[in-house]
Amino acid sequence: MDDCDLLVSGGLLVDAHGGVREDHALAVSGNRIIAVDRSAALAARYRPRQRLDASNRILVPGLVNAHTHASATLFRGYAPDVAGRSFFERMWRIEALLTDDDVRVGALAGCLEMIRNGVTGFANHFSHMDQVARAVEQSGMRAGLSRTMLDRGDDSAAEREVAEGLAFAERWAGRCSRILPMLGPHAAYTCSDRLLRAAAGQARQRGLILHMHLAESEYEQQVMRKRTGRTTVPHLERLGFFEGNRLLAAHSLCLDDADLDALRTVDFHAVICATGKMNRGQGIADLLRLRAAGFNVCLGTDGSASDNLDVLMGMKVT
Repeated sequence: MDDCDLLVSGGLLVDAHGGVREDHALAVSGNRIIAVDRSAALAARYRPRQRLDASNRILVPGLVNAHTHASATLFRGYAPDVAGRSFFERMWRIEALLTDDDVRVGALAGCLEMIRNGVTGFANHFSHMDQVARAVEQSGMRAGLSRTMLDRGDDSAAEREVAEGLAFAERWAGRCSRILPMLGPHAAYTCSDRLLRAAAGQARQRGLILHMHLAESEYEQQVMRKRTGRTTVPHLERLGFFEGNRLLAAHSLCLDDADLDALRTVDFHAVICATGKMNRGQGIADLLRLRAAGFNVCLGTDGSASDNLDVLMGMKVT
């Protein structure tokens, strides 16, 4: 008989490929699932240090919340009645007051909420990102983390913002096996072209994923048209932003057919945050259209606007 740390048995097992198997078990050693089989077979094979009876329960792979601001659980209900510029004005005002402790505590609260709902990994975009990383270390979750880079169109601040985003990625590269550093320009309409070019170039050079809000609202598209004469995707394409990069694109709400045609040629992954946008009357991305176009589509919660329904939706749509 082999030893293992944990034996979970008796449950209805649902695997990542849609298979459903009754009265199955899984054996865990350290942080690895080492065997999956019928409950009786694993009971005869393993001597566990701890047993968990999953009868009348469902065993599923851990869910992934593909876009959130975990610390923004502190703000839930603070800005449900505004959108566009008014939303940012309200949120930026309170975010400017946050301390390291505030962000750490908010991130821990977000991690606990996600764990409670079966989410084991998430992609996060925020300030004070070292504190979020420490919350991930403490909670045992996995996370792709990016320090938000934001100059609000002031390209004189672009170099500093990109440098700070890179410094975070360098501090945490290889420090914790459960943390994947990424680069996080906030959005095309809140970042100068100088910041966007620099972020794309550094991501390409260092092999980092870009995580940003993209085509998230009609307000964004209006700002981009006024500033550049184009909407978000064609402007980023003109900057060479997508070339050689992998993009985790939060919201992807306002993509037209021309945008989808352009994005088919790049490493693009859409993240739909359903209740966050619907809560502010901005609608929902056309998930079926994105899937029909051949894109990987994931689900997220978008932080302060989330609720448990959205957390439960945090799984990849295949």
